[in-house]
Amino acid sequence: MIGENLGQFRILEKLGSGAMGVVYRARDGRLHRDVALKLLPPGTLQDDSIRRSFHHEALALSRLNHPGIATVHEFQSADGRDFLVMEYIAGDSLDRRIARGPLPEAEVIELGLQFAEALAEAHRQGVIHRDLKPANLRVTPEGRLKILDFGLARWESESVLGWGGRESRGLSGTLAYMAPELLSGVQPGEMTDLYSAGLVLYEAATGSQPFPGLGAGPLLEAIRTRTPPAPRSVNPAISPGLEDVILRCLERQPEHRFGSAADLAVALRRLQANPAARLGPSPAARSRALRGAAGGVALAAAIGAFVWWRAHGVTPSDAGEIRSMAVLPFGNLSGDPGQEYVADGMTDELNTQLSRVPGIRVISPSSVTRYKSSRPSMPEIARELSVDGVIEGNVRKENERLRATVHLVDARRNNLIWSDEYDGEATDILGLQSQVAQDIVRRIQVHLSQKDRARLAGPGRVDPSAYQFYTRGRSEWKRRSEDGIRPAIEYFQRAITADSTYAQAYAGLADGWAAAGLYGLIPPQDARARALAAASRAVALDPELSEAHTSLGSVLHNFDWKWDDADREYARAILLNPNNSTPHLWRAHLMVQRARLGEAEDELSKARQLDPFSLTTALAEGVFAYYSRRYDLALERLRRAAEIDSLNPLVHRTTAGVLDRLGRDREAMLELIRERELQNEPGEAGALRAAYKTSGVHGVLELLIAGMIAKRETGAYQPAEHIAELYARLGRPDDAFFWLETAYREHDTELNRLRIDPIFDRLRSDPRFTSLLHRVGLDTPATSS
Repeated sequence: MIGENLGQFRILEKLGSGAMGVVYRARDGRLHRDVALKLLPPGTLQDDSIRRSFHHEALALSRLNHPGIATVHEFQSADGRDFLVMEYIAGDSLDRRIARGPLPEAEVIELGLQFAEALAEAHRQGVIHRDLKPANLRVTPEGRLKILDFGLARWESESVLGWGGRESRGLSGTLAYMAPELLSGVQPGEMTDLYSAGLVLYEAATGSQPFPGLGAGPLLEAIRTRTPPAPRSVNPAISPGLEDVILRCLERQPEHRFGSAADLAVALRRLQANPAARLGPSPAARSRALRGAAGGVALAAAIGAFVWWRAHGVTPSDAGEIRSMAVLPFGNLSGDPGQEYVADGMTDELNTQLSRVPGIRVISPSSVTRYKSSRPSMPEIARELSVDGVIEGNVRKENERLRATVHLVDARRNNLIWSDEYDGEATDILGLQSQVAQDIVRRIQVHLSQKDRARLAGPGRVDPSAYQFYTRGRSEWKRRSEDGIRPAIEYFQRAITADSTYAQAYAGLADGWAAAGLYGLIPPQDARARALAAASRAVALDPELSEAHTSLGSVLHNFDWKWDDADREYARAILLNPNNSTPHLWRAHLMVQRARLGEAEDELSKARQLDPFSLTTALAEGVFAYYSRRYDLALERLRRAAEIDSLNPLVHRTTAGVLDRLGRDREAMLELIRERELQNEPGEAGALRAAYKTSGVHGVLELLIAGMIAKRETGAYQPAEHIAELYARLGRPDDAFFWLETAYREHDTELNRLRIDPIFDRLRSDPRFTSLLHRVGLDTPATSS
């Protein structure tokens, strides 16, 4: 096919071939770039099952976006042939590099780390490669490793999607790189990929496969019954530390391997950052000998922890410098995306428990969520979050058991401090989390009072279904949108039905109803009654729960206008848990609404330190600058909010208000139109564009007012204060005051901005405005909390 055209692509050279396809380098005539085309081999074009598998590879690759995985551009058909259009990767395949001899150890570790991180991303997306070998790995001239050929890849959810029957055809893959359990009929999964990864590392480090030169029959027998020779017996230059990592991947029992590809990456990262960890007698040999002699999961875990410490040259005293930390998103090793809530719950609850420890700053979960899909180096994370230490790990739920692997890392130096494995009943998940938290606190050498130890022990046993509903509710609530708030309320209610004494579920329910009122999903008075009942119940059940006092403070603040009472609840929440960023943020809003700008900025600064990548905090920074009439600073801060989430409608709506104050009408209109588009209201966006073109800003304001009033007449709730501020902007004070009085009767939460928002500056000299400020309680000096 060299020199022929296939659609827009001109075939330049053949790069390789295999049972699942032939790969060519081609030139894209439209985009003027080189690409790789993968075509089905000749003679298979009429085989529907092979064509389905080929299309399946395209679907698998489309799920993956990682620098260590070849990017698929598209799936096309031309001249009766299906083909994949992929990223063209210059360089050599790893098998060609190995053919020249073993790689230097530093290169094995660097390429192995890239390999493990890319594989971890594939597994996070539920994709099992099933054919990992040096021929399917390519190294660019810049030293970047890429995983190729997902032709045999399997999704963990394939049985649901209709591809489960593919397994019935027997073994698939390359025999020399298969895990022993595959030969016994075990379905391929993360652990089988991990074994294959160990074989790749073995070959890269030694220049040889473990069982070279054997025919198919003897090779099958060797894989089934023999342990691969120790890498140092083949290449004495290999360090004990690297040998340990390789042999742990090649453990015959899957449960004795690394818990995940992410854990393999952690081990390789430690070797890379700490060359001393490669020296000394091989911990792997000691670990296997002791495990074989003693048996038992508990002893194996204890030995594993000892080995990990010794292998990385770390002592307990190294942890004394950790005074700030982040809990990174835990990996879900269950193989079931429906169990993701278990990993998320482990992350959030471990964060909550550690945040109760005095003297330790713990980053809020919302700022570490960004590391769920991509994981930079530990020093990078340390710089981005301004932390000393990082907690990372994985959790697996199997039947009624939970297994977790947890690592504590000195992120600045990229050194492992401590690692351990936990095994417990699913019904006691909070107990397991409490044990992990207590072990971490002991490692970082924090002295706890008896009261602190009791709080760290957690709430005890909670009905597992209640915990499941609660964690799913919190996940939905964090979205801060109608399609998240409504299911969050339902989950919290189901948690309470399962366990009527679960204080956190009541606090979650209070936050759900409060959000429904604050975001205008239901009338404020309806939201207030439900939120107050739930928050009061949460405080009654657990007076020491920071989240309960935060929820109660929100109701008193936003719905009751009991400013001093709300301030005391926020202060109590902060005292109980200084690392809870939410009461700091909400207290900052309370202070700014009372015109105490200095105190508001102080609280906002504390919230930012605890939650540096929070959208709500970034928005608050922009809004506070707007309230103080520093509009250019407000725009600068709102640009940072847009960097965090440019698809959030509130970012564009707030930016439109600032631009309007600056008289930049056209830009304000573009932001407002974008906000409507993101709210999935393309008709309204088009109407706004037409109104601005024909009647300018006044035409747009009139259109917005008419639309909101029309919705209210149909029974849909629309905040009356929003209509009032539009009339104020139009210079029609009587209409503005009519709607402000309506907002007061409806207890509109937006009236909290009355004292400070520049939109009302034209009304401030009117006695009606003074009267309204008095009734809302914003005309009197704030008392000290």
